[in-house]
Amino acid sequence: MANVEFNPHFQSFFESTDRYAVLWGGAGSSKSYSAAQKIVERCTHSNEKHLFLVIRKFKTTIEGSVFNLIKHIISEFGIDSHVSINKTKHEFHFANGNSIVTTGLDDVDKLKSIHGVTSVWLEEASELEQSDLGQINLRLRGKTDSYKQIIFTFNPITEDHWLKKRFFDEAGDNVYSLWSNFQHNLFLDDEYLELLHTEYNYDPNMRRIYVDGLWGRERTKCEFYSQFSHDKNVKHVSYNPGLNIHASWDFNVNPYLPISLWHIWSEEHEITDKDDNVRMVEIHTAGCFEEIVMENPLNNTEESCKEFMARYPNSDLGLFVYGDASGRAKSTTSKVHNYDIIETNLKKYMRNSSMRVPRRNPLFNKRRDFINKCLSEGYEDIRVLIDPSCELMIADMENVLEDAAGGKAKQTKKNKAGVIFQPYGHLSDTMDYLLCSAFETKFRDFGRKLI
Repeated sequence: MANVEFNPHFQSFFESTDRYAVLWGGAGSSKSYSAAQKIVERCTHSNEKHLFLVIRKFKTTIEGSVFNLIKHIISEFGIDSHVSINKTKHEFHFANGNSIVTTGLDDVDKLKSIHGVTSVWLEEASELEQSDLGQINLRLRGKTDSYKQIIFTFNPITEDHWLKKRFFDEAGDNVYSLWSNFQHNLFLDDEYLELLHTEYNYDPNMRRIYVDGLWGRERTKCEFYSQFSHDKNVKHVSYNPGLNIHASWDFNVNPYLPISLWHIWSEEHEITDKDDNVRMVEIHTAGCFEEIVMENPLNNTEESCKEFMARYPNSDLGLFVYGDASGRAKSTTSKVHNYDIIETNLKKYMRNSSMRVPRRNPLFNKRRDFINKCLSEGYEDIRVLIDPSCELMIADMENVLEDAAGGKAKQTKKNKAGVIFQPYGHLSDTMDYLLCSAFETKFRDFGRKLI
């Protein structure tokens, strides 16, 4: 066999024997190349009997992808004379009796005729349904001379994909995974690198998936926060004890009671207009540096206050409170409301002007447009930043959809206990309340312009 170069980033993959080997990340990272190298290398072992099944969703995509790639790898290994290639059936038969069979899931008759499979490679696995994996697992039955493995290669097109839930959120045992992007491929040429960056530069989400190799977020064109951009709005924001804390509550309880913590500060920036005139502009930044989520049985206002005090015990800090105006409503069993509880429990932090909760919540369509303006290029020199650690807030920004009336379409799910809840929308509500109240005058003026 020729002296073959392997990408060192994938060394642990070549050695892995887990049932599931998950190779995921950006384009040009050599995921598929390394998978092809591994299965060809395993098929050269005369002491192991292999029938590798290489699958894509559709048969028509086989020849232009995995079939040609495997042919190239065989040539790279210098074993062309030891491998018979059936270009009609897209199969490879090695002189030692091992075989690689490629097919699409839509070629049902061929799949049914294949027996004795020892390992499988699922190329572009994000094309597959979870039910497809069940059928593939059924084909890896019986005793074999070597370990059985299903290799997955894919780009992380959306964090809602079943692959993320199955192999990352609920991975369990016997799962090997390796992330990579173009930076891990030592053999990329400059032309491909330039093409990669140019091809996906127009769309931050596509760049996130194919260049950065991170889980993407499907854009439906119906996002409530249509101007939110991970690149623009997600920046490092740290707690600064020299600044006031602006805390915003929402009193939803499932799946959690949320609070977002912010700093608001101003800085002067030099701005040059299209006529090259320079002027100084004061930029007001609202930066979310922490999110607090109180889950059952601590998902109540009093416990949320205790959690805040535990994290920020210094009573000298300035605290301003924002939140859902409906939290002022008294229940039929109590004469106190949520903000009474907050004032009582956090009184050592409170000042005369600390409570900034309006009598009623801002209308959805006006606050939506105002906040989207702030999220984009800014309105009246307001900008919004969210620290990367605030993952639930960011998930809200990327997943909350707009309903037909211009409000938030808060979809529901049911947990294992049968409790129905809304997975998205609550932390972003806290942001809405804060921005519309902290910049009340600008919001009111913006509202008038919309009428």
